[in-house]
Amino acid sequence: MTLAAAPACVHFDNLEEPIELATHAGDWRDQVIYQILVDRFADADYGNNYGYAPDHMARYHGGDWAGIEQNLDYLQELGVTALWISPVIKNVDTDAGVDGYHGYWAQDLTRPNPHFGDVSKLRELVAAAHDHGMLVIIDIVTNHMGQAFYYDINLNGQPDIQIQESGQEGKKDVVHITEYDPDFDARGIQAFTSLGEAGPAPIIFQFDPATNHIPPLPLLFQDPAVYNRKGRTYDFSVEDQLLHGDFNALNVIVTPAGPRLIDFDDCGYGPVAFDVANALYMVLFDASVGDRPKLYATFRPGFLAGYRQAAGRPLDDGEVDGFIDARVAALGRWLDDLPNAPIGIRTSSPEWLQTLRAFVAGYRSGHW
Repeated sequence: MTLAAAPACVHFDNLEEPIELATHAGDWRDQVIYQILVDRFADADYGNNYGYAPDHMARYHGGDWAGIEQNLDYLQELGVTALWISPVIKNVDTDAGVDGYHGYWAQDLTRPNPHFGDVSKLRELVAAAHDHGMLVIIDIVTNHMGQAFYYDINLNGQPDIQIQESGQEGKKDVVHITEYDPDFDARGIQAFTSLGEAGPAPIIFQFDPATNHIPPLPLLFQDPAVYNRKGRTYDFSVEDQLLHGDFNALNVIVTPAGPRLIDFDDCGYGPVAFDVANALYMVLFDASVGDRPKLYATFRPGFLAGYRQAAGRPLDDGEVDGFIDARVAALGRWLDDLPNAPIGIRTSSPEWLQTLRAFVAGYRSGHW
């Protein structure tokens, strides 16, 4: 939901603002939906064709939003009434020889994927689709990022892929360990030294601008506590793996059940209030720098009203605010008692702890 705040602080000379948010479909079952993998549909803007290889199936092929716009007449002739397009945000560019052309390797939730175009091109596509009587569905991924980090299992500060043990008769079986994608461990991925296990393995965010493996944005997603950190799902019949495991090295974000299990079982708030408060909390946290408290105060009423209209479900503003209060209070308690805080906070960098403390102090003082 952090994305919803972005248009309020981004400006484009050739487009009017603000954009009015509304629900435009009565029943999606009445729509003829055409799903488009943007990169593989049509290439109309050669200016964004960097790092692409159209003869290689695993690389970018050059499709973009301008290409879709140029083909709206064709889609209309097919009877299409709604377009479902690939995720629009900036991705990890390439990983292990495969590009993020599909859009599901999120790296920066505040910027568009430059391979597809800029925000003005996206808005032009949406406006043109509306002129053709078509709705546009933007695919939004809420449960994982791209490969943002590796697990420093052997504590040497670099990513390793290694084979351990000999597999000889009477000895331990051969074990293959990749710090990019270790097998699931319900306790969380464990570090080890020559003396044995050494507690939870720290995660290290990668920094390789050439492939866009760089720390994710907004800053909230550079906090280890945001991720489950349990490793790769290899048995989907195990519920814990299914719900909390990484998926093929994609770093899975903590689900709403995660914070509840940590500290909020006894808050007594209903699931609707919880989910809305969770989304607002992320916006509130992003609003912790500069003049963004004012942005949050402006954003909140519209967000709550939009939720009621879109979902048609009851929502108690007091419950939402109470849950956010409880979450900030819990964060404050953890910061005041780091030895007993969750591992994601306990192992945070001094800079991140300073950011967290500034956020809590601002909230407690009524700055928000």
